[in-house]
Amino acid sequence: MTNPAPSGRPPLAVVSLGLGAVAIPTLFCFGLGIPLGLAAVVTGVVAFARERGRPGGGAGRAAGGVALGLLALAGAAVLVLRPDG
Repeated sequence: MTNPAPSGRPPLAVVSLGLGAVAIPTLFCFGLGIPLGLAAVVTGVVAFARERGRPGGGAGRAAGGVALGLLALAGAAVLVLRPDG
């Protein structure tokens, strides 16, 4: 059995970006944005550390996943800490 040819997209960076993109709408719909945001940040940091300095690597996708994950976590903090006035 042969391995498929690499697509040029680092999988962990793509996963981070996808998790971050899904975390924001699910935060407001189901409250799943908190664990998805945390997962996006963790996978993004790991992917960024692996891909930094590689030409054509996924450092940009990883940074985007971290940013979206942090945005989801900030939104969760606002929703949790808001006054019920």
